[in-house]
Amino acid sequence: MEWDKLLVKRIPLSLPVLRVCQALVIIAALRIAWDHFSLVVLAALLSIVAVYFLYYIDRLVKIPQLHCSRQMADYLRQTCPCLYRKYKPTVWMFEGRLRSAVRDLLQFRPAIKLRRETIRGYDGGSVCLDWVLSDQMADNNKVVIIIPGLTGGRGEAYALHLAVSAVQQGFW
Repeated sequence: MEWDKLLVKRIPLSLPVLRVCQALVIIAALRIAWDHFSLVVLAALLSIVAVYFLYYIDRLVKIPQLHCSRQMADYLRQTCPCLYRKYKPTVWMFEGRLRSAVRDLLQFRPAIKLRRETIRGYDGGSVCLDWVLSDQMADNNKVVIIIPGLTGGRGEAYALHLAVSAVQQGFW
């Protein structure tokens, strides 16, 4: 059989069969394109992860810097040896402002009852103390003072979590 005559020979096809063939060719072409595209995307993502990992190790994992007197540094070295080890921030959220924003969105506020006591100063100012109301309280419990951040207050999730944890450990 001669191959050139076989290639030239026309096979009669109906219109629906041609449409199916065209669709299969298009699907095959899209699949080939997607496979190559997905490899490119995968290579790009792996490159980004590798660069981020190197950045994390080189720039973010550090020993904390202490700015204090020599005597205080010696005291801290004896009492808090963790301050002289490398600090590894959260890998997926290392930046402080980002952590604060996400914390406000994701962190729940525990149900805790507080009683506010306001102390008036001689200069006209006031200090508010919020006491945790709990069944676990006793007169001999130690007192923990939690001071919220600059813009925080008694409703901040981190302050409430600290208060719950303190009560569970026997503090007032």
